[in-house]
Amino acid sequence: MVDHDLFDGLGKANPDALLLYLTLERHHGGNDRFALAKAMAASMGWSLARWKVARSALVQAEIIKCVHPGGRGPSDPPIYTWGPKNL
Repeated sequence: MVDHDLFDGLGKANPDALLLYLTLERHHGGNDRFALAKAMAASMGWSLARWKVARSALVQAEIIKCVHPGGRGPSDPPIYTWGPKNL
């Protein structure tokens, strides 16, 4: 189940962010931390730019939070955790 306010808010403001959120919940809902590597964009059939906009919307809405920026090579993806607004 998705909180009604979260669903309505993301659905109106950024449907891509809502789909990314639902995808993250599906794959990482029970995890405290999860990687958000660029390869996820391609796996969703999205451009990298589209994926980054959706990811940024989730960060700005405090649904996810970056705890490790990554970038130290191909085996160092950004690591995120669920934010305080993830209901």
